[in-house]
Amino acid sequence: MINQTKNTTQAPKQTAQSGTQTGKAEPPVPFWRKVFGLGPPRPMAERLEESLREKWKFPEVRPHHIESLLAPEADEKLRFFLDGYYAGRYLKLKKIYGLASQGRRGGVDDDDIDTLLQFGQKLLSYYDMLNDDETRRYIPRYFGGYYREGKIGTETLVNIASTNWLGPFMRKQFVTYAELLHTRFNLPRQVCGPLLASVGDSRMLNSILYRKTGPEEFQRLADIIAAPLPEDKRNDALVPALELLVLATKQQIPVAGVTSFVHRMKLQAEHFRPFTAIVYTLWAHNHDVDISCPVFSAYVKKVLDEFGPEIDLLKAPLFVNAYYDFKHDGEKLRIFLSPQYSETKAFVRRIGVTVPPNVWGMARVVVLAQKFDREKVPQLMRQLNEEVTLADLVFLNGISNNPEEVALLLNREKLLAQVEGIKIKRIVKRRRNDQVEDLSNRIDQASANGFIRILRRLTGLREDIKANYTEEADFRRFKNIQLLQLHILERSFDFPGLDELLGWEVSKDIHDSTREGGGFFDYDRDLALFVSVPAEQESNRKYKASIVQRSAAACAIGHFHALKIDTATYAGPSGWRGAQAGDIDSAAEADICSVIVTTVGHPKESNGVKNKGKVAVDVDFLFIDRENGDPLIRDRGVRNIPYFTKDQIPPISKPSRKEKKRRRIEDAHFCPPIDLPLP
Repeated sequence: MINQTKNTTQAPKQTAQSGTQTGKAEPPVPFWRKVFGLGPPRPMAERLEESLREKWKFPEVRPHHIESLLAPEADEKLRFFLDGYYAGRYLKLKKIYGLASQGRRGGVDDDDIDTLLQFGQKLLSYYDMLNDDETRRYIPRYFGGYYREGKIGTETLVNIASTNWLGPFMRKQFVTYAELLHTRFNLPRQVCGPLLASVGDSRMLNSILYRKTGPEEFQRLADIIAAPLPEDKRNDALVPALELLVLATKQQIPVAGVTSFVHRMKLQAEHFRPFTAIVYTLWAHNHDVDISCPVFSAYVKKVLDEFGPEIDLLKAPLFVNAYYDFKHDGEKLRIFLSPQYSETKAFVRRIGVTVPPNVWGMARVVVLAQKFDREKVPQLMRQLNEEVTLADLVFLNGISNNPEEVALLLNREKLLAQVEGIKIKRIVKRRRNDQVEDLSNRIDQASANGFIRILRRLTGLREDIKANYTEEADFRRFKNIQLLQLHILERSFDFPGLDELLGWEVSKDIHDSTREGGGFFDYDRDLALFVSVPAEQESNRKYKASIVQRSAAACAIGHFHALKIDTATYAGPSGWRGAQAGDIDSAAEADICSVIVTTVGHPKESNGVKNKGKVAVDVDFLFIDRENGDPLIRDRGVRNIPYFTKDQIPPISKPSRKEKKRRRIEDAHFCPPIDLPLP
């Protein structure tokens, strides 16, 4: 009887155990939670949603907000939105200024998560200044024009704070200048703040505000700029008028010269926004271009006519920089200002090719205007029967006189056979939630065994993530033009004479820190011929490569990572898609292959001794997928090219700072002669 009872009581236990074994296993409890007796951790998505709703008081939290904040690259923003300290500060600023953003129908809505994702951290970095009693009085008084329905935009408030006018050391001077604009220039107080924020503090501004003729000159210039605007928009002309006066004062140009510059623009209402973007670029980027030069006026007028609606604060600096290249190449500048440019652009559009509204598009039309086979190229396009971009048109124009190259371009099977065996990697990113879920599961498993195991496991995961970041690309997705460009580059890099040329250019780049080597690969007979166009170092120590000179590229543009004998840490294309910087975005904007050459030190001989007569370089070809924008990389590996010592290359002249300034001023005052009727 006892035995029977015992068996009966044990049966349910066995059933339960077998059910546990066959069912889903419970996740392991992390090590530190075992030590402190804590319960199971709440999911991060749940904690984040609760923080956004209760701490930040957002009425609407959507799934894509949670996904974006849980992405690996958003770790800093995730900590920001989980911290109630920042939430309290934001709500206080919202109570003071009524923070808002523009709604879909043009109205004023309360801030949403998207606005805070973009500007939240920057806004709260200015919290102490914005919460000051005097700042709270001055912003509504002098920046009242920005308020709508008693609220000011978050982005606008960040821009106001970033000017530093309202900081503790500049606040008194700001009020003095604002009252001068109100009393001497007869301007409403609510527009004085935006005016001062647009030009900042300088001795030129001080001169304009205090000189006797300042109010009259300012008003006359503002009236000319505002002429095409409707009555309710005329105040928008005040900012570019003051910026032009500051620029003219700095360059010691008479006000009459500035007035002539604006008159020659013959501004229309649709020109106003791009014109103000160009004026802001001239002042904010410290350009020394002579605005009284009639050729510069004609250039700006042509740019406004051709690309006006597309020019914004991001594109305007590129168009201004292009003028410096054009004015030292009289033939290209003459073509751009002549009717020949407009006629060539119209012909390109008639044959079905879109002209991109950027400097690359402008410069390539100039290249085609110099030499363009209008019979063979359109015929080749019809035979090819695939979408052709403006960069492709330059390539087709280059190969149109080579029957063998044309025949290969039209034979896709033969093209695929030529590139068979070449390995191309596609840079891709896994879906964010897949990657987050995978990493979270692995970290949870590792944390169950203690902190040391977590670090060890995360270190091991790093290589796994890198391996999952690239995949093999399918050549069938390549267009015929891209396949032929790849084939030409491959056979050109097998040509022995190229090593000598690359070695010479790389050696000069290593010994001269004031330039960054590069250029473009043009088509010559049956090879890609490298043309050196080094990027010059600007005053901000960054390197600026000429788009105008590289626009003649038929096969590829080139870029060196060779500031030292060994730059292996920078090997391969830099940046990522959408970074607004780096090799990947540059290749996407140029719409052509980019060749990246990186030095990786002196090669070693079989006995282990370094060969100082050569330098090893890593060569990569970067294409952009025309369908989805993914970067495609052809890694050609490491090759040894000749290395020239500092004594073997021409002497490097490094002018002094005073000489650089003299040359810059001389170049700024240079007005190129053009034998064309100018407006």
